[in-house]
Amino acid sequence: MLEVFRDYLKLSKRGRNYVAICPFHSDSHPSLSVSVEKQVWRCFVCNVEGLVEYFVAKIENLSINEAKQLIATKYNLDQQQVIIQPKFITLFF
Repeated sequence: MLEVFRDYLKLSKRGRNYVAICPFHSDSHPSLSVSVEKQVWRCFVCNVEGLVEYFVAKIENLSINEAKQLIATKYNLDQQQVIIQPKFITLFF
């Protein structure tokens, strides 16, 4: 999962998580956090969160299924390894 985010963001380690400038709003301080342990991400300013496929769908302007296919192809995974979770995590950290 972290490899996917590294392809889109400049990540910095902060404690157990990684932080970055959010690409979804005007951001000057890292407000997007990625939890590798919990396999979720969240921007604490624009309150957008989810799993890796939702991030890719949002940044690439794709459907969730298209994002899942892109991740599987780009990272040489079986599509079954890219899990779609319809309801996103609301308790992040």
